[in-house]
Amino acid sequence: MGASDSIETVSVIIPSWNKEEFISATLDSALAQTGVQVDVVVVDDGSTDRSVEILEGYGNRIRLHRPNEKLGAARARNSGASVAAGNFFMFLDADDVLSDTGTLAGMVEALAGRTDRFAACPWQRLRREGGRWEVYSPEKPLDPPGGDPVSAWLGNWYIPPCAILWPRELFESSGGWDPELAATDDEELMIRMLLRGAPIARATRGEALYRYFEAGGTLSTTPSRPLAAGRLEGLRRIEAEMTAQGLLSRYAHDLGRKYSRLARTYLAPFPDLSIEALADADRLVDHGRLEGSPLHRALARALGLQRKERITRWMASRGLVRRGSTTSHA
Repeated sequence: MGASDSIETVSVIIPSWNKEEFISATLDSALAQTGVQVDVVVVDDGSTDRSVEILEGYGNRIRLHRPNEKLGAARARNSGASVAAGNFFMFLDADDVLSDTGTLAGMVEALAGRTDRFAACPWQRLRREGGRWEVYSPEKPLDPPGGDPVSAWLGNWYIPPCAILWPRELFESSGGWDPELAATDDEELMIRMLLRGAPIARATRGEALYRYFEAGGTLSTTPSRPLAAGRLEGLRRIEAEMTAQGLLSRYAHDLGRKYSRLARTYLAPFPDLSIEALADADRLVDHGRLEGSPLHRALARALGLQRKERITRWMASRGLVRRGSTTSHA
């Protein structure tokens, strides 16, 4: 950004619930950003720990909102966006960190005045090792494998919200975060906008640190029926968006594989949802491109994934086949 350029205002929107251990580091990293005017909006969603006391200690350096009802993360983000002052939005979780003071400015520069695209900065994970949080590689490149971000995101690639900058205009056109999708709303929102043609501009400087919790540490890592149902509904909404954009045939196999992986994830705790996901997978995958054991591929091609799974379960319940001997993936 040149000396003659105006300073842009970036709103850093932080939903917070019981994050007393991390919230100071998150706020300090946002307030330390240089090259931009930072508007920090914190929506405390009914914390019962010392979070509010810590937040109030920042005084007028942040704008603290405390709704009268519990909103959940998606509605809290939308609420923060509705009062944000900036021309750009970053949705920073209350345990994530911007580790480089030029992160936001670098992302604004990457957008080069465009409001029809996101900016993304490099990111790494924070993982607890013993009593310390250590930085380690996310093993996910900033550029999508294969070059197509939709196809890559339907696989195992993603960019966390703490590494994405939204122009206000783009976010407002999106309709916002969907509160009905539990912890999967970030995936659905990003893929929705990628399908609508919003590309990702890569920042050449800056870094975000995404805090990773082992299973059970957060809603998104704790197996639960609402989470499983939300993930299934999120995929169905992505499918509806693909249909609306005339792109379903292009991404059908990738989406079918995503349904199939979801089915495997929740096979044991929620078999009914697993069967539903397999039915969706059967509609979309190219059965001739299935992966896995020869027996799995043969049965899936002959019967379909859902019917094959029902038969396998029946046989396993009677000791006729070892559970998992015909299970694989699309």
